[in-house]
Amino acid sequence: MGRGLEPAWLRRGLDGFEIAALAVVAVLAALLVWTVRDHANGPESTAIPAVRAAESYVVALTSVDHRRIDDQIQSIRILATGGFRATFDEGAADFEKAVRTSRIRSTGKVVSLGVVSSTETGATVLVAARASVRSKGQAEAVERRYRFEVEVARVGGTWLVAAVAEL
Repeated sequence: MGRGLEPAWLRRGLDGFEIAALAVVAVLAALLVWTVRDHANGPESTAIPAVRAAESYVVALTSVDHRRIDDQIQSIRILATGGFRATFDEGAADFEKAVRTSRIRSTGKVVSLGVVSSTETGATVLVAARASVRSKGQAEAVERRYRFEVEVARVGGTWLVAAVAEL
């Protein structure tokens, strides 16, 4: 670069104030990078597997078929913590009977998710879902909409559902 094309600050050099200002900017940039990196390893990063657990559970719960209900109940149970699994088991026989008797076939799909709170060991996730439901005596499937509040907990490194409430 020719001498006349250099910026004025480069030709004259930096004074003490400009050097101090650049040092402050460099420190602030380093703090920003450190904060962003730390934030990515914090509770928010645990929300991703927690959300996946909530989503899997809601899809399993809203996707049932009277021809495969035994396997589907086992899939639902596997996604639950011990305490919640016991609660589900209390109503599983009635659930299975209702699905078989009404010959229900339902395909569920999550349409929206939101994390209410999350920590390293638990999270609360709001889930909106739709299901296309057919049952005995219906000519066409009926679309149903659901909203759930799902509590998930980290158990032995795996995220499992600890509670579900339909809203």
